[in-house]
Amino acid sequence: MKKNQQQIHERRQEIRCPTRLESILEQKTSELYTTVVNLSKKGIGFLSARPFKKNEVININLSLQNQTTDPIKLTVHVQSCHEIDLEYYIGGLVIKRIDKNHGTTIPSVC
Repeated sequence: MKKNQQQIHERRQEIRCPTRLESILEQKTSELYTTVVNLSKKGIGFLSARPFKKNEVININLSLQNQTTDPIKLTVHVQSCHEIDLEYYIGGLVIKRIDKNHGTTIPSVC
């Protein structure tokens, strides 16, 4: 593990599980399609077409495959933003979760 990756890993309170979930980031005047690439109980990592500043608070709707119920709504406090190829990897802390489906499990490989 590279030193930078090790420092990021040590900062996290919990291990993030790799996943691939379509999501919609809600903005004041528009929506932005994103892809969630990892999750933990308190954190999220996703790819976005635009960058976000550290400490921004954003809202993400997770639409699970074959889901016929309401999406899971997350409020995320942005911790980091790094450019990767033509996208941005955003890492954040989940500060609020609204699940109208009462306990929907977010799929992961962990």
